Amino acid sequence: MIVNDAVYAGYLESMNESERFFMILPLIHSEEITDHDMAYYLLNKYLREHEGYVQIKNFGKIIQKQFNYFIGILIEIKCLVESLQKKSWLF
Repeated sequence: MIVNDAVYAGYLESMNESERFFMILPLIHSEEITDHDMAYYLLNKYLREHEGYVQIKNFGKIIQKQFNYFIGILIEIKCLVESLQKKSWLF
């Protein structure tokens, strides 16, 4: 993601709050849990003074809860399929 390149190159340092927020948005919406961790780190580092800081942080938490719930469902489905595969009469 471009945000990773911007962080590693130090570009976020020279951006204003709105630009930083825009750069962090893909991390908040990502399906990768490591991107969410990076988003929280960057939010805390660069956007503590942003007027929407609390709302931004809460939105990220909601997305993370939904992601964790979805992963739990996938694990349950995988276990069910494995259990059914052991019953040879079904397959």
